[in-house]
Amino acid sequence: MSEDIEYPLKETGEMPEINNERCSKKLILRIIILIAILIVLVGIILVIYFFAFKKSKDENEHTGQDNSQDKDQDKDQDKDQGYEDYIPDYNKLEPELLNDTNITFLSNVSYAKDKIKNTFKIGGANFNENIGNLNNGEDYQKNERNVFDIYFPDKNVINLKKPIILFIHGGGWIQNSKEISTPFCLNLTEKGYITVNMGYTLINQQNTTSNIFRMLDEISTTIASVKKLLSKLGYNETELNIAIGGESSGGHVSLLYGYLNKQKTDVPVKFIINLLGPVTLEYQYYYKVKDDEEPLDNIDPKGIEEGKDKLEEINNQLANHMSFVYLMYLFLGEIPDIAGIGKMTKDGRIIPESEEYQKLLDKVKYSFPVTYINKNSLPTLNVYSGKDSFIGVKHYAYLLEKAGGDYRNVLMYSKQFGHESFFYTDPDSFKTLLSHIANFTDLYIGN
Repeated sequence: MSEDIEYPLKETGEMPEINNERCSKKLILRIIILIAILIVLVGIILVIYFFAFKKSKDENEHTGQDNSQDKDQDKDQDKDQGYEDYIPDYNKLEPELLNDTNITFLSNVSYAKDKIKNTFKIGGANFNENIGNLNNGEDYQKNERNVFDIYFPDKNVINLKKPIILFIHGGGWIQNSKEISTPFCLNLTEKGYITVNMGYTLINQQNTTSNIFRMLDEISTTIASVKKLLSKLGYNETELNIAIGGESSGGHVSLLYGYLNKQKTDVPVKFIINLLGPVTLEYQYYYKVKDDEEPLDNIDPKGIEEGKDKLEEINNQLANHMSFVYLMYLFLGEIPDIAGIGKMTKDGRIIPESEEYQKLLDKVKYSFPVTYINKNSLPTLNVYSGKDSFIGVKHYAYLLEKAGGDYRNVLMYSKQFGHESFFYTDPDSFKTLLSHIANFTDLYIGN
């Protein structure tokens, strides 16, 4: 201390005579007891510290959280190592190795350790005055779906020049979980891609006021978390690239994110993989090829017009126009307006010219990929099928038409397959898809 402190002293009487021998024995005994107590205390502290550290380490490895010690160590790592010499240090996270494969697997890594940033509120990067302030982001909290699985290929075939593929599951925006996409992600990973299979907040999930735009914010947060995790494993984060893809409703979200997102992502998104994704909720685009007709030879706008006699309105739950209106409200995170629905429908059918329908459509169209696509949009690999009874062939034609021509788009069109089990029943189709992804990698990421 910088200043001397005077302690008050109390005067005492005459000191009694001291027996030095007795005092010495007592002093030694007390010292021994004190040392023993100190040894016990130190032992207890070490045991507590060991279990606390082990628990913290286990939690960090499970959730993908960093601690300051790991960060300091990571900063000292050599970030300039070449691709060919790179071997990821998987032991840092002790991941699970899948049986009968060389794939390394980290499951349920949290990407929402902090509140998810809401870019769709006033002042946010993606705020749209035509929609208004969707919400204040107070419910952008971690929930059980805000996790992702990440798959690493065998270290002998891993190639960082390939993009990370972030995949988004389907389920009509209101159901299913990332586990339904696990087989697809495993197949991609076996071909040398690091694959991320993400969960997200469903638009009808209880205890949230979720909407389609929240899903986009969760994608941005996932990308940031993946970058942080890979950096911890020793990857050169400046060399990372991502392709974003999804199936069905996941394809829709992928397209919307790629075409709309104005906020710079933590890892550059280079292209989109759209598997059977709807591009609008306008009911007139939900058609399929008739069961007794041969699929169209092509599904560009001209081909659709020439083959329109082969098309019919889909015969499933979306054939009820009320479903389209219901989803429109959910896209915006709003409670369906029963009175308004009554004015825009009749006998379960939408009245296109009704003022209420047009108002709703004008607002919800900002959640449709076709609203944003143009000739400069992200390169897109689209996959559609001639026998799809959910997302009919008109969706791709509409997308291409709204783009005003070629927008670095590739179509993979299979005539004979439906909406489900597209790749799992046909290895040749999956092989063709991998070939397209490899071509996109060469074109838009480089050798």
